[in-house]
Amino acid sequence: MKFPLFIDLKDKPVLVAGGGRIGGRRAEILRRFGADVKLVDPLCGEKRPFEDEDINGCFLVLACTDNAEVNAHIAALCKQKNIFVSRADSAEDSTFFFPALCENEDICAGLVSNGDKHGLVKETAERIRKIL
Repeated sequence: MKFPLFIDLKDKPVLVAGGGRIGGRRAEILRRFGADVKLVDPLCGEKRPFEDEDINGCFLVLACTDNAEVNAHIAALCKQKNIFVSRADSAEDSTFFFPALCENEDICAGLVSNGDKHGLVKETAERIRKIL
């Protein structure tokens, strides 16, 4: 089980590699929490592929491309440099999990599973959001 950790992301440099459905949504959420997000994707954001130098100075990195080899490469680079990384297509390669968020103006809760119960997390998050 992963330990939940809530941190201040205000002005922290965060890289999101891949701006598709998952990466784009996560970039928006991170910006909402004050992160200084750099989005690299051939079709959106900086409109180019990931480059190794993109992780330099990052507090967090999210590997959300549609290419498993690129995501694995990003995760390996981050681990070498002790940068927290969330690989959207591999819980095992992630050093943090991106949570399902349940929030209102006063409370923020984040939910994750051990990496293989996405349906349960989604269902539980929906129930908590109704309460909030």
